[in-house]
Amino acid sequence: MHDHSLEHLLVGVRDLSKLLRKLRKLSYLPEDNIWYSDKIYYLQRNLVEIVYCPNTPRPVDRVCAMAALMYCGHCLRDVPFTFQVIARAVTRLKAAIIKLEMEVSADTDRETKKVMFWILGFGGVAAEGKPERDWFVAKFKALRDVLDINDWETARGLLKEVLWQMELDDAASKLWLEALLEGF
Repeated sequence: MHDHSLEHLLVGVRDLSKLLRKLRKLSYLPEDNIWYSDKIYYLQRNLVEIVYCPNTPRPVDRVCAMAALMYCGHCLRDVPFTFQVIARAVTRLKAAIIKLEMEVSADTDRETKKVMFWILGFGGVAAEGKPERDWFVAKFKALRDVLDINDWETARGLLKEVLWQMELDDAASKLWLEALLEGF
């Protein structure tokens, strides 16, 4: 029996992301590269199942799976954030977060808040140059304040706990700075 839990899938995405980063540094790609395409498909298919599963144990997991699908598209399939498919995904992610906030108490546990911090952080990075960017910046700032995160390194550490790669650091540190300036 396979483990299709969100945590297991995120570990799979994280591991595959690290492996692909190493493979891309090689001057040649191995002949038999179909396996990682299959692995990406497997991970994405199972993430989609979580997004549309009405009885997901934690409602935040559905929204996290949505953001993880965007991550897979960008970090595993090299879909640029400027592509229309990402713009539509950012719009859907914002709507899902708003719906989640209406359904769930603001007094959620710290683990759920850390997952939301990643969702807002990655969503905010993907939203750069899009109409939703200011909304993501404001939400990211508000949650940063709730979690009492005072520096970029701590924020980056939290993002890495869920799903991250260093190629996102520049865009995320820009989001961090925008959040610092929010309200001034």
